Amino acid sequence: KAERLETFADGKVISVTANSDLMQKSNPYIAAENGKYNTQIAIRVNEMERKTYILIGNPLILGNY
Repeated sequence: KAERLETFADGKVISVTANSDLMQKSNPYIAAENGKYNTQIAIRVNEMERKTYILIGNPLILGNY
């Protein structure tokens, strides 16, 4: 269970940043204007490869997704 803090979507990528009490015990968080982030999940579809990629970051995904 997590509290969703921010969602981004541009037609090719969906990214959600959230705060989960389950993750706080063992992992760091990043303080932001609208709360504490400690989990990010991104889903990206590559139509040429016919694949869907799911990335999970803790506290955030670094780099391009």
